[in-house]
Amino acid sequence: MKTKQPIIPGAEIRARRIAMGLTQRELAAELGVAPNSVARFERESIRVSHPTMLRAALFLIEDRHRAERLMAAGSRR
Repeated sequence: MKTKQPIIPGAEIRARRIAMGLTQRELAAELGVAPNSVARFERESIRVSHPTMLRAALFLIEDRHRAERLMAAGSRR
């Protein structure tokens, strides 16, 4: 039996989460999923049901965190 490949690799989800400086629990809160879901996405033990929406959510979260870091850096000057 052929195993289906994940639509979004768990390694990509993990790498983006770490790049944003988020824990699995924090990302779960941002995405509105149970904390163990992020761990399961990353291990690829469950498939992401709506991969396009997850990519969009990760992009928006990443963008917001980048803006927050820039604002924080600007206020320290």
